[in-house]
Amino acid sequence: CLTCFLPFAFDPLQAGGGRFIELVAALLSITCATFVGFADDVFDVKGRYRIALSFATTLPLLLVYYAHIGRTSVVVPPPLRSYLGSDLVDIGHIYYAILAFQAVFSTMAINV
Repeated sequence: CLTCFLPFAFDPLQAGGGRFIELVAALLSITCATFVGFADDVFDVKGRYRIALSFATTLPLLLVYYAHIGRTSVVVPPPLRSYLGSDLVDIGHIYYAILAFQAVFSTMAINV
């Protein structure tokens, strides 16, 4: 419930509102990832459930990033700029998938 409410809980136009919500989202994600690691150690959770739970722990970060920042452009390396004709390429919703997979990879690499 807190995960879905988080992006809209604070007004980003208030003094420090946008930064505060980003910090709360990071804290919530870290706390959820810690809980998943603890549950894995205590209850010996199967790998497929551990991966699904790891994706769930990234939701606060992804929702806040989508609601408050929303940029999905990546910088093109200098050798490829002549081929693409731009310094930035907008990859849209694939950007959020990359963020989620990177966060899951990081938590799984630490857990190994």
